Amino acid sequence: MKWTKELCIESAKKCKNRSDFKINYSGAFSATKKNGWIEEVNKYLPKHQKKQWTKELCHKEALRYNYRVKFEKKSHKAYDAARRNNWLDEICSHMEYLIKPSGYWNNFNCINEALKYNNKTEWHKNSPSSYNAARKDSDLYNECTEHMNNIGSKYERLVYKYTFQDKSIYIGITCNKKTRKKDHYNNINSPVYNHIKLTNTLPKYVELSDYINYVDAINIEIKLIEIYKKNKEWNLLNKQKGGGLGSERYNYTKELCHKEALKYNYRSEFKKNANRFYVSSRKRGWLDDICSHMKYKQKPNGYWSNNKLKCFNEGIRYKNINQFKLNSAGAYNSIIKNKWYNEFKYFKIVYNEKIGK
Repeated sequence: MKWTKELCIESAKKCKNRSDFKINYSGAFSATKKNGWIEEVNKYLPKHQKKQWTKELCHKEALRYNYRVKFEKKSHKAYDAARRNNWLDEICSHMEYLIKPSGYWNNFNCINEALKYNNKTEWHKNSPSSYNAARKDSDLYNECTEHMNNIGSKYERLVYKYTFQDKSIYIGITCNKKTRKKDHYNNINSPVYNHIKLTNTLPKYVELSDYINYVDAINIEIKLIEIYKKNKEWNLLNKQKGGGLGSERYNYTKELCHKEALKYNYRSEFKKNANRFYVSSRKRGWLDDICSHMKYKQKPNGYWSNNKLKCFNEGIRYKNINQFKLNSAGAYNSIIKNKWYNEFKYFKIVYNEKIGK
């Protein structure tokens, strides 16, 4: 088909905009460009009208988002218009803060935030900034936690038992009865869970103490296990003698941390496979000492920066510059950056002469 100027104009009149013209009438669009008819044909294409962001439209757009940062990212034109016209605070009044501004956690906001949680652990985990702000004022903290359920800690434990109709019993201690109950009903490693499956009956749960000092809780647990173990009328489900607290009370001395560290060649392996030893050593400033035998998988920042001899000794390990650059980029780049390259070449020549190469 031969596209005349008239046919191109007629096609343009049917389109909403230039893009529509280009997509639906590509032949006419090409002919328009080729023959220099663009200005004439453009007269018949509807002009693009820039959207006017009024306060009402900006507010309507802002209502789609819960945070300013998302509003700015997803609808930056509306956000910019609101910012230029000083509407932001008003139209974003429904939004929450991802990062609270300085002074946000006053008494009122701390109390309202604390009401969202059932215990102190939940509060601290989900809103540490409000928790820490409240901790600075003992009266405020007590008011915030008044409604919360008490749970234990690594220093406090609750003693409990599960009893079945067939005279089977399990004795345990826990720092969080809610979580522990869930484990006993869902975890295949729990003796209580396995006995429920075996007998198809549910046990009776009884708390034998409040949250008390962990040493007292351990003593009660051990004593009760011994009593029911000797009593032939009961089938004791506990496999251990009791008193276990996991690794929370483990005494991570420097000697024990060093002994553990000697099993590994790299710090990353130490951290991955013995994290409690690693963290304890880092907190106490022992890491450099007990990890002195380890190699670096990745050299720390500044390892090559100002040590010329170290860089030169690293470079002479390789047959040529390409191998050096490929296998030890940090040392190579330090030589180039510090303009030591000519010295390095001479150093390598002297070294090769000494070893007879």
